[in-house]
Order: sequence, then structure tokens, then C-alpha cells
Amino acid sequence: MKKIISFLYFFLITQSVILAQKDSTKSEFLSVSGNVYHGFLWKHKKQAAAIGSNVSDLQIVELLFEWQTKGKRGWHKKFNYPKWGVSTQFIHVNNPNYGHLGFSVVINNTIKLIRSKIYTLQMRTGVGLVYFNSIYDINTNKENKFITSPLSFAVNLGFENAFQVLPNFQILLTPSFVHYSNGATVMPNWGANIPCFAFGVRNYFNQNNTKPSNISVIDKMTKNKNYLHLGISYGFMQDANDNYEHYSTYKVDASYGRKIGAISKILLGIDMVHSNMYKKYSRSPFLIDRVSIWTGHEFMFNRLGVVFGLGYYLHKPPELTSKIYTRIGLRYSILKQLYIGGFLRTHTNIADTIEWTLGITL
Repeated sequence: MKKIISFLYFFLITQSVILAQKDSTKSEFLSVSGNVYHGFLWKHKKQAAAIGSNVSDLQIVELLFEWQTKGKRGWHKKFNYPKWGVSTQFIHVNNPNYGHLGFSVVINNTIKLIRSKIYTLQMRTGVGLVYFNSIYDINTNKENKFITSPLSFAVNLGFENAFQVLPNFQILLTPSFVHYSNGATVMPNWGANIPCFAFGVRNYFNQNNTKPSNISVIDKMTKNKNYLHLGISYGFMQDANDNYEHYSTYKVDASYGRKIGAISKILLGIDMVHSNMYKKYSRSPFLIDRVSIWTGHEFMFNRLGVVFGLGYYLHKPPELTSKIYTRIGLRYSILKQLYIGGFLRTHTNIADTIEWTLGITL
């Protein structure tokens, strides 16, 4: 199981790096930034109310390297020539029981929202991995249900206010939100939600050479108007009512996609899932324990697609109380008609299953 989890983490990061490398010949090294964050662990669970002051403040020190896209791909222009970057973060939690010390590597994408000669407002999103040295332990650290595995996903969202004080130097003020979660691969899995604020500085190296190209190329992978996606998936989940035992899930799905813009696709699909976990509760002779319909949206970045979806169960086991679920993930086209993907299924704010997908596009 640990090998599967490690491979999933590796896949998400390497696909982000591959995307960045594909654009690196058409991008230009732009800047180095340093940020210092101060935040706190948000008690987003009712069960956490009793923890009180044990949920502590924390600090994050970040080093960020960014590159400027130049307009060689169709999605560059659609997103106003965004920047992409790689950041490393050192994390210190004041309470040693809640993570204590951590380190993360995050792939970032930055989009300009407002720009003038002396001020720029940008939205920065990022996804990566984080490691903590103090995690949940049923015997020695059972209060820490926020961080329950050494390796977790890291998701960052920030709105950066950049003030130009010198031709190549900026001061940065950034309200941010950080989320750490293992995606229900290890239970219990409350996840850590961290509102924070950052002060930083940035030095530009090629600011005068970042004017985008006039060339706007429509990506070959996104020329079609209609798509049919057929996929098979393997996933895994833990049962919180059974000593956190791991169980496998298997899924077949079909979805129709309609392109509504250069980088946008709407989706409508149906899923059928079999889970070994629900099989032990049910006396039903049917192999399929969950059938659902879902709709969603996919952002297309050449070969990489980012999928957001909302689904409804037409059939489900009684032990599953929620009829609504969400799914988020990545779809990467290895070939024109062959793709792989990684998806997270959640019920409200509770992660349910991480799924590996192999499929074809017609």
C-alpha cells in the first residue's frame, strides 16, 4: 500500500514537472522570491473544538523560482500569459504534537488580475507534497487527527499584492490559504486548513524581456469539439469503523465532453463502482454497489486536463449516507486517444477514494 501511495504522489508531481519542462523552451527565467508566512491551524471540525489552545500558530519560510510563458501555446494567451514556478517551503508548528517541522515542494501557477506601473495583483495556485515529522499515533499522539501520515498533498492559494519599489525589485503582501491532506489514504484524515498572511520580496532578472510573443498557437490536442471518454479505475479507501482497514475499489466510467472554448470542456458521465469495503456490509448479489451520474468541467492545457465534477448516486449502499459527491483530478493524454489520470472523490468535506484511471478518448 505504501508503494501505491508513493507512486500516486510521484505521478502528480512528475506530471506537473513534465508540463513545466515542455514549456521551458518557450519560457524565460524571470524571478526569485522569498516569503515569510504566519498562520494558524483552523479547527474546521466540530470534534476539534475540545482541543482548544493545542491548535497552534505556525510559520512558513518559502523560496520561489518563477518563469514567464511567452505565448507559444494557445492556453498562454487565454490565461493572460501566466507564470509557472517551483517553491520550497520550510514549516514550523509551535506545538510539537501537530506536525512540528515540515518541508514541502510545490508547483505553482500565477495569473495576473490587475496590473499598473507600481502595483500588481496576482492569484497564485499550487499543488505538491509536504512531509511532517510529527503525525497521528493512536498510542502517543492521538489528538493530532489533522496530520496523520508523513507524506501528504499540499494545496496553496494566495492573492499576491506586489508593489514596485525599484525597476527589478518588489515588496509582496499575500493573504493565503494552505491545505494539507493525505486524501483518505490514511485514517483518520481531518486534514490541515491554514489561513495565513505572508510578507516577502522579489527580484526580477529578465523583467524587460518578458513581452509575450504575438504567436498564438491552438494546441493540437484541443482542436476537437466532441469527446467520448471511456475509463477503468483502481482505487483504495479506509474504513474508519473497522480499525482503519484498507479496501480496494474498482470503477468503470463513460463520459461525454463538449468543447466550449479554446481551453474549456463541459462533461457529463456515468460511473459504476465496486468496493470490497461495502461488500462486507451488504447481502446484495450484485457486483456493483454504487452507480452515479455526474457533470463537470475540464480545463485543457495541451495534453494535461484539470477536472472538477459534481455527482449524484442513483444506487448506493445504506452505509453511505451522502447522495452527493465531488471529484477533482488530473487527466494526461499519453497519446491522442490514450490517457491516464488521478482523481480524488469526496463526500462534502470528507475524502472517500483516490482513483487511478486508464482510459481512451474517441
